Amino acid sequence: MIEEYLQNIENNKQHNLSIAERLFLYNTKQYDKLLDAYSLLIRKFAHSYAEIANHDVDDIYQEGLLAAWRAINKFNPEVSSFMPAYIARAVRNAMVTYTARDSELNKIK
Repeated sequence: MIEEYLQNIENNKQHNLSIAERLFLYNTKQYDKLLDAYSLLIRKFAHSYAEIANHDVDDIYQEGLLAAWRAINKFNPEVSSFMPAYIARAVRNAMVTYTARDSELNKIK
């Protein structure tokens, strides 16, 4: 019985991998292409938030890239069916959080 359970876990490992992990395992270039596809959108958001919050564009852009990377890793097509909207929301939220947090830190100094 335990052997069957362990075999079942081994068989389901591939099923339980996130999309990003599957992309990485099968073709790292596809994962890079996915991030590249969103880099222009992330750059556009970064410029918008940099102007509003008076922050460095590159710092905000990096926060956006990290958020996109995390969103790709967490994306579950069974829960959310539209990946671009999911990633865009994650990127915007991360940029807003970063600029707010950074502004608060600057006030303390």
